[in-house]
Amino acid sequence: MKAEANIREYNDLDKNYRRSQVLANGVQVDFFVQIGSEKFVDYQKELFEEFLANFLNQAANSELTENEIELLAETELKKLNDSLLSFAEKLHDMPVFDIRGYFQLFVDEKIKIWLIGNSSLMIFRENRLYTSLENPFEENAKIDTFTDFIGGETLQGDVYLYAGMRLADALDQNDVEEMQALLEEQNVSVLIDALDAVLSSRVDKSEIGFLSTFSLGGISLETLRVRPKGKLTSFASQIGAKYMAKLRGAVDLGVLRGRTQGYLKLTSNYYLIAGVLGLLVVVLGYAVLSQFSVSSQVATYTTGSGTKQTITLAQLKQDIEAFKQLNASSDEKSLQYQEILAKFQQIQSQGIWQEDIKNLKKVLEDSYEQGYNIASITSFSQFDNASLGKKSEVLTLSADELAKIGTPLSLAVGAQSNVAGSKGALMGIVNDSTRGTLVAYDGSSDVKECTLSISKKGLVCYGTGGNLFYVSKTGVESMESSDGSWATANLGGVLTYNKNLYLFQKNPNNFASVILTRYTNLAGSEAQYKGGQNYSLLAGSGVNLPSLNGFVVDQTFLAWGGGKLYQFWRPEGQITKLDHREIPMIGGDKVVAKYSDNVKVLASETSPYVVLFDRDNQTMTVYESSPIKTNANHKTSFKLYYLLRFKFDLSKSSDRIVDMTIPTSTADKPELHVLTTKGLYKINLYESIDAVKSHQTVTTQ
Repeated sequence: MKAEANIREYNDLDKNYRRSQVLANGVQVDFFVQIGSEKFVDYQKELFEEFLANFLNQAANSELTENEIELLAETELKKLNDSLLSFAEKLHDMPVFDIRGYFQLFVDEKIKIWLIGNSSLMIFRENRLYTSLENPFEENAKIDTFTDFIGGETLQGDVYLYAGMRLADALDQNDVEEMQALLEEQNVSVLIDALDAVLSSRVDKSEIGFLSTFSLGGISLETLRVRPKGKLTSFASQIGAKYMAKLRGAVDLGVLRGRTQGYLKLTSNYYLIAGVLGLLVVVLGYAVLSQFSVSSQVATYTTGSGTKQTITLAQLKQDIEAFKQLNASSDEKSLQYQEILAKFQQIQSQGIWQEDIKNLKKVLEDSYEQGYNIASITSFSQFDNASLGKKSEVLTLSADELAKIGTPLSLAVGAQSNVAGSKGALMGIVNDSTRGTLVAYDGSSDVKECTLSISKKGLVCYGTGGNLFYVSKTGVESMESSDGSWATANLGGVLTYNKNLYLFQKNPNNFASVILTRYTNLAGSEAQYKGGQNYSLLAGSGVNLPSLNGFVVDQTFLAWGGGKLYQFWRPEGQITKLDHREIPMIGGDKVVAKYSDNVKVLASETSPYVVLFDRDNQTMTVYESSPIKTNANHKTSFKLYYLLRFKFDLSKSSDRIVDMTIPTSTADKPELHVLTTKGLYKINLYESIDAVKSHQTVTTQ
């Protein structure tokens, strides 16, 4: 059951930290924090970011139970509280650090909420006030920490209203009745507007802090109209004008789970826990787009499951704002994008809001590249910086060089750069002045692909006829194995690693098939190898692999096929058998920018990043591993999280990228070397990675 959100903020937006993510195991995390201090805002955000990253990395484990996820949240929030207190204690001359917000989890149709600072919570069920809470806090405390926890089972139509103030000081029972009437007669989206009008007439807007709602009404923000207007529920009637239930007394988180007296039972499976916990919640932030008029007209939208819902222009604008706020490394962003496009299409077919939808599409398109950290590259000069003397171009291939090497195919970079073409190679390139040595293949069949040799000074190439040969500055040498044969009948790729040569098979369609063959180099010659050792899939590890390509050796073996990234490794105790898995790739656009089957994988054992070069679509995409794949404990269990993409269109210069590589020596500061049909370029890829990690726009400077 997806919780839909709406939020209004009354302070400097730069002081707010908000994140929202749905994990692969279905856990929805919403985190919102409002920082009231003028100083050390970035540092406080770093504490929140660290906490959230630690929690998400562990909570994504599909084997965790609901109770284990709750305990994990308590443990990580306790660490966050300790960090906040330690930070405040060191600043003796600083005033109070005002922090307000919440940390919220939806797990298996249950909700768990932690509040911090001057925050309130109201829960509506069946359009009636069901529970209301006022977070206990000390106004003169040096810094706020997470305290109260409320949890229970959720029902369709539940509404959760958060506020960054004591609502009991500004509202009365008549206000509660009006809020209930709004929920019955209209929908959740108008609740914040009405509450804003009431509160703004009674207190200064700066005192409100924030207002946000979460609705379990499905994709739209509508609630269930399950019963007519009437009296308040018995619980709401009891609390009267000052209806907020206030929790007093704090318990230590370390013993929270073992103290049954910490539980305050309510009705319908809701319970309160008083705890010394404090901080965190990712709330999906929405703001209305001011440049469009708001229409009261509604349209009908049919979800993928066939459910019919009504939608307004205001909700569409909120959807776009939600898309902007979602992290590019979450799959939720792609789902949100897909939903918006589907809504646009259906509404246009109904013949309404034509001009509004046209304008909203433009807003969505303008948000697309920035939202997904995409840089459109039409010229490599975009990477140049004249003031720093930085130029991306390494070499422009001359007409004579192109005539001798044929069609450029492969780029391999060791101490120097080497370009392999269909008829010859240019070996030992440094720059335009040191252009390298031209080497012809001497009548060998056209080359299909080349890779860096064992010494990293030459190339190992294979042709369309399956023949293997070694290329150096001094010439071409046929390669030989001691058993007199090479496993090239169904060749999908060639790679060297340490003293070994690996031949990968393109179609290992069952576990008995050979997936790769390893040859060991004989000392004294880069063209001489021992007889091959075949490796096949471990029985029971899966037998339906697609056609594979884009192979790379990265402690283990990585390959691309069928739009997925696969990993192969030799389990402990096995000599010739390989286990395998599909590597989860989280985030990025999975609606419009889908991968082709012609993808090259760039990775090394010393780098935390994996880069995918899609030759057909002319894109380069960077993913970061988590847990970090360079740690031996995680080398077969990491996931990849989307960071950024370069989208190349060199058609104005009649050029096209044919290959790219990242030298293993650049490790966590990757340098991207690019071969086009016309030349060679080098890009400091790590500058763009650093920009994304520091929440800036993807840089091409």
